Amino acid sequence: MEPNRLKELRTEYGLYQGEMARFLGVTPAVVSRHETVEKGLSHDAVIKYARLYKVMSHELFYAPGEVRENRLKELRDPSWLTEEEVSKIMDIPVNMVRGHERGKASLSEDHIQKYMMLYKVWSYELLRRPWGVEDTWVEEGTYRPERRPAASSA
Repeated sequence: MEPNRLKELRTEYGLYQGEMARFLGVTPAVVSRHETVEKGLSHDAVIKYARLYKVMSHELFYAPGEVRENRLKELRDPSWLTEEEVSKIMDIPVNMVRGHERGKASLSEDHIQKYMMLYKVWSYELLRRPWGVEDTWVEEGTYRPERRPAASSA
C-alpha cells in the first residue's frame, strides 16, 4: 500500500485517533490501521477524511503541488475526446495536456478541479493508484473496480 498523510493531517488539527474514530463511525484501531496503511481506505472513508480536514481527497495522499503520476490518459477516451478538445476545455496548451497525461507536468489545484469536472471523478480517483478497499489493479495502467456478486433472490 502507498503511504498517506492521515496522521500528519490529524496532528495538524490537534485531533486524537479516538475523535477521528467517532467521526468515521469506526474504532480507534481502524483509524490507526488507516494511518499506518495496514488497511486500505473505502471511498466513503476517503470522502469523510477529506471533509473533516477540508482538503481535496487527493491531498490525503499527496502534499499540494506534489501530484504527477495520474490516470488522466486512461480516463480520456480518444474516440470521443481528443487532446486538442481537452486543451480547449481546460484552456491550456495541448503540450501541457500531454505532459499531464504522461506525468511529466505537475498538476495545479486549478487543473485538478477542471479534470475532476471534465471526467466526473473525485480528485483521488485522478491518481495513478486509488486507495479504495474495493479497488484492484490488474496490470500497470489498467484499473478495474471489483464487482460484488449480485444477491440471489431465492
